[in-house]
Amino acid sequence: MIADDSGGRLGDRLFHYCIIKWLTYKNPHIGLRLRPFKYSQAFMLHELEQHYSESEAAQFSTIIYLRNGAGTPFNQHKKALYIHNYNHRCEINWEDPTFKELLKKHLAPRIKVNMVKIPTDRISVAV
Repeated sequence: MIADDSGGRLGDRLFHYCIIKWLTYKNPHIGLRLRPFKYSQAFMLHELEQHYSESEAAQFSTIIYLRNGAGTPFNQHKKALYIHNYNHRCEINWEDPTFKELLKKHLAPRIKVNMVKIPTDRISVAV
């Protein structure tokens, strides 16, 4: 199981969600647990991901904090709780079509967003 403990603002949290989503996409035997964060309820990931719980985390005897340069030891500790934080970066293939579709699905808004109709007969400037 892997959980996020990165903190930060919405953009940071979404970026780190993409990292752990990539890690679990490439290592499907590792489950993802979402720690809800401010505004996460606005995205489909809030419904589609299982949520992190302290009681479930307490069942793990091994906790591994993912750090830069330390590699990703998923094969060594299949029954460990992996904690991802802001110190961990990894290479993500943003062009992987299956992963892109997965992100589109999980990062979609939960509530329908009404789009603004932009006039086509004049130049529009956003302020």
